[in-house]
Amino acid sequence: MCKMCQLQTKDRAKLWAMRLLMLYTLTNLLSNCRAERTNVGLVYENTMPDLEKIFQLAIEKANEANEELKLHGVAVAIEPDNAFETSKKLCKMLRQNLVAVLGPSTNKAGRHALSVCDAKELPFLDTRWDFGAQLPTINLHPHPAQLGVALKDLVTALGWESFTIVYESAEYLVTVNELLRMYGTAGPTITLRRYDLDLNGNYRNVLRRIRNAEDDSFVVVGSLETLPELFKQAQQVGLLTSDYRYIIANLDWHTMDLEPYQHADVNITGLRLVSPESEQVLEVAKALYESEEPFQNVSCPLTSSMALVYDGIQLLAETYKHVNFRPVPLSCGDDSSWDKGYTLVNYMKSLTLNGLTGAIHFDYEGLRTDFQLEVIELGVSGMLKVGEWSSEGGFEMKRPPLMHTLEPDMRSLMNKSFIVVTAISEPYGMLKETPEKLEGNAQFEGFGIELIDELSKKLGFSYTFYLQPDNKYGGIDPKTGEWNGMIRAIIDNRADMGITDLTMTSERESGVDFTIPFMNLGKYH
Repeated sequence: MCKMCQLQTKDRAKLWAMRLLMLYTLTNLLSNCRAERTNVGLVYENTMPDLEKIFQLAIEKANEANEELKLHGVAVAIEPDNAFETSKKLCKMLRQNLVAVLGPSTNKAGRHALSVCDAKELPFLDTRWDFGAQLPTINLHPHPAQLGVALKDLVTALGWESFTIVYESAEYLVTVNELLRMYGTAGPTITLRRYDLDLNGNYRNVLRRIRNAEDDSFVVVGSLETLPELFKQAQQVGLLTSDYRYIIANLDWHTMDLEPYQHADVNITGLRLVSPESEQVLEVAKALYESEEPFQNVSCPLTSSMALVYDGIQLLAETYKHVNFRPVPLSCGDDSSWDKGYTLVNYMKSLTLNGLTGAIHFDYEGLRTDFQLEVIELGVSGMLKVGEWSSEGGFEMKRPPLMHTLEPDMRSLMNKSFIVVTAISEPYGMLKETPEKLEGNAQFEGFGIELIDELSKKLGFSYTFYLQPDNKYGGIDPKTGEWNGMIRAIIDNRADMGITDLTMTSERESGVDFTIPFMNLGKYH
């Protein structure tokens, strides 16, 4: 019995030894797997969730293209321009053996993230508009000085002799100053107007002053957050007509909803970095938005920031085909740094690749001074590519031939913008009853309102409704002999046309022209 007990004890000991050996082996295997994984960080604003989506998609695509590559994304969201939160979350992220950090997009948060990475000698892939570059930085965004050259070349190509720079805030003076510096005292007469003076989103007072000035040509410099409202209010005050010309100095303006301005007969030109005609862009957008539908010609949802994040991951993946440095955990609480960081950045500077934002290569400082942009115009069918600009070749016109799809008599209204006066008269024209305060055309409804809307879609014109203040249709004042009401508004050119249940009389026909009656409802209760 004792011998049997001894044998059982020995067997149990062997079994435990084998289990421990297997556990040790498995732990080593898992440790090696973790060691092979390469962590890359993204710091992004919580107002831009698509940045995190395209970041993870880029990593997935990079790993699929190279089985030996095991990139892993570590993303943290921050409040826009919150420097303290940026530093706190980035310092926590540094403990995870990062090989590089991308973002954020806003200036204040971006500067703090760059400062932390600089102290730790960790590669920082910057997607911001920035003039300079510190040692561990690669800036994927086209350099502001070269963008200023692109704007100058475009102004010259369009033959503008004077123009007004309409800018959002002091932050955008970087762009403005670069344009002014290149012209110096020679060249066109340039006026500066800041449109966000009151910081409350109401730009009408400034826009009215601009309208009353002599300039008809404008370079607009602002953020994607304020440009849609600026356009809306510009249309309301009559600045989006055939009398005016615009250059939009925002590489993402094509992502706006521009359908309300397609038929405004206004000349709007701009630059874009991301081409929706690129097969690579279409493929990424289809995967990102899980849609088989192609981009509409009016707008493209892929912003420059999103495309630059994607390109940053592809740049890192290309780098790791040739070098394979193992990152180390870092701490903001000591003077530790990564001794391979500068070497990695220097290697990135030497690479060239084609990304979502075109050909990518850098100068010795890690700046992107050589790039290509598309010149686009807004027309009745949406965005139209009319040329290209490159750092080496400058501006080249590539306007396609015009396509005529309407009969000549119908084309007379195409691209025109009209002020339509109306009066409150059910069921032709009414104010919508909603808990929210509506503005512009959105506040009206009725048969007459719908008729104008359908005509505009068919004939290619745009319109803005104007409510007759006294709700009078119009007649001759017996005392003064002058017209009043809606007819007076048309005679005085405050409106181009009117629509309501207006009875045709010989008196009224002497003042304005009428269409053939389009609806007869009888007595309405």
